[in-house]
Amino acid sequence: MDENTATQVPVHPGMEKIMRRTLEETGIPCQVEICRPGHWRVSHGSERVRTVIDLRRSGHSHKLTMNTTLYVDGKQRPPVRGEEAYGRLLRHPDNPHPERPPVRLPKVEELPREHMSLEKLRGPAQRISDSFTTDGRSAPPVRCGTATTPKHGKVLVLEADAGPGKGVLHMYFRLDGRLVDIAAVDHYGGDVMTDFKDPRELFKQWFGIRLPTPPPMNGARQGRTDTAGAVSNAVSVRRATVFRI
Repeated sequence: MDENTATQVPVHPGMEKIMRRTLEETGIPCQVEICRPGHWRVSHGSERVRTVIDLRRSGHSHKLTMNTTLYVDGKQRPPVRGEEAYGRLLRHPDNPHPERPPVRLPKVEELPREHMSLEKLRGPAQRISDSFTTDGRSAPPVRCGTATTPKHGKVLVLEADAGPGKGVLHMYFRLDGRLVDIAAVDHYGGDVMTDFKDPRELFKQWFGIRLPTPPPMNGARQGRTDTAGAVSNAVSVRRATVFRI
């Protein structure tokens, strides 16, 4: 075993593999101790996050049982799955959903207020802002501009921050004003769209409004022209391969 992976204590090969992957993901080595014959304890973490893995051999057999306990700020919480999610929790201990796949939203280049393309976004942007002011809340920052994505190329973008505990929304429109996709991430960069079967639910929970309805996208099912239905279809297709930009 590499001396940087853990203390020099013999451990099961399967556990050794987990320890190596954890080191690669986090840069922090694991610590191993033998509590008694056939019982190993692996500890790992940072100042705020701590994981304890107990590995036991059952009687005289070679079968092993593993129990994982995760602590954040000294309080036990359910373990996360996989080294990537655990690494995200280490970097952001306040992240309530480290298992969400990360998404990088494109940089939005703001357009001058008098730019003609912005007319296509004013309706959806105003409805999002109005949803806050009617409830007596401060309206979220809503930005309109352009961005370039690998999937759609150059697009118009409506970006809205839904506030603490929620995240940031992107609506992508073609230059002719047709809605082509929606992306939403929490404030830790996790893909929120994996939580919703229908994007209309996202708008309901984040803004308390129905999905804005600009002209329908290409590819909407024949006989159904509402953008909500078209976007729902598009997102269901996108979710088959995680949307990363």
